[in-house]
Amino acid sequence: MKKLYAILGSALLALPVMAQEPQLPNAGFEEGWGPCTPWTSNNNTKTYGETCTGWTISHVIGASGTGKTAVGGKVEGYNSTSAIQVTNSANSVVKSVAVPGYATLGTTWSTSVMNKDNDGGSFGGYAFNGRPLKISFMYKFEGDNSQPANAIAYLWKGTTSQANVPASIIALPIGSPKTCTMVDRDRNILGITTAKGGAVTKSADFELIAKGTTVITETTSEWVKGEIVFEYYSEATPEKINIIFAANDYFNSTGQIIGNKLTVDDVMCVYPESTPEPDPAPVPDGKPYAGKLVVEMEGSGEITEPGGTDGTVYINQLSQTTCSFLLPNLSLGELGTVGDIFLPEVNMAIDENDFTTFSADVKGFQLLDGAIIADIVLNGTVDKEGNASFVIIVGWIMDETTTVPINVTFNGKGDGGFSGVNDITVDDANAPAVYYNLQGVRVNNPQNGLYIHVQGKNVSKVAIR
Repeated sequence: MKKLYAILGSALLALPVMAQEPQLPNAGFEEGWGPCTPWTSNNNTKTYGETCTGWTISHVIGASGTGKTAVGGKVEGYNSTSAIQVTNSANSVVKSVAVPGYATLGTTWSTSVMNKDNDGGSFGGYAFNGRPLKISFMYKFEGDNSQPANAIAYLWKGTTSQANVPASIIALPIGSPKTCTMVDRDRNILGITTAKGGAVTKSADFELIAKGTTVITETTSEWVKGEIVFEYYSEATPEKINIIFAANDYFNSTGQIIGNKLTVDDVMCVYPESTPEPDPAPVPDGKPYAGKLVVEMEGSGEITEPGGTDGTVYINQLSQTTCSFLLPNLSLGELGTVGDIFLPEVNMAIDENDFTTFSADVKGFQLLDGAIIADIVLNGTVDKEGNASFVIIVGWIMDETTTVPINVTFNGKGDGGFSGVNDITVDDANAPAVYYNLQGVRVNNPQNGLYIHVQGKNVSKVAIR
């Protein structure tokens, strides 16, 4: 096992190394999901709701647990198993009161006295020294768009401190919220007046370097690409960044609409020239089958975590005998993600019991933008209840004499199986034409070669000269 890790590790290290501008932590929200401990000035230690590593969701713990309210969590992602979703939620005790849903690279906080004198937001951020042009992300915004959602980002150096900020919740009309000195409060950095809290002091080197806000006014249940474009005020190098995704008008504490939700995935810093902005991959067509992936080396055991990892495959029936198959973001565990296994032409056969078999054999498949070349053999079945089982053998061609086999096993379940050509509803004449090379890589402008042409349910090989 160690020898095979050494072979693969050496191969990955041998790939071309490009200068990389800094990116954000856990930008696909795939890692470290677990219980959240909402921060309060009372030093709360109770957990409530869930969040993911690097980000904080604005769950509130209430007053000793009274009024605790969860406002988000993990949902199915854009071409992945995880995205972050935040929702304006009804307070668990006073149902007419909305608890704002937002997620941030900083720390969330809130205060109120019997649901009056409400305040809150984010403080702190993430250590960061890049100067991106913008932040790109994929999102869905669902609910009542009479109040928009917000995406906010800012870069700064130095620190701000505000004294006497109330940052806990009082359930009875007795006493006052405990105050604290809050460092790098969002409003202080952005120069926005605060209704609560004392004097604001700034370090001698404090500087707001850039900021950007995107107001999302159109609701959509489909994935849409969004951007936060930075306006720069200084040539200085940042020390910190904060990003806030809110299912509401973030700096307006009134008029929150219960039920509005914002789902976000694939958050990326886009830089001038050195980091070309990626085209978002198409949202997977076809039926999703969610389950467990086990990745192992032949004769050497698993290289993923014990029992496998969560995964989803997508099967798009193109005709009675062909389909496309997608396994997004194949991960080799500690060795990292090597890319999508997308096979645009897979053979399928359906028997009289609606039991479907799949097979494909592809030579010279490209991963990591061609840095890895592999031969891929796929075999699988889906029964009429939607139970799916696939084995994918990825033969990583190291050199002319050495091929390292990587065996990927998937077992999962989807919404029923396949029952023949009548399932296909694509209008071939009006369907967009899509081209792939023989290694399964999508080609936007095919020229001089042999390609797989997909239009609706029709798949054919064409020569373009």
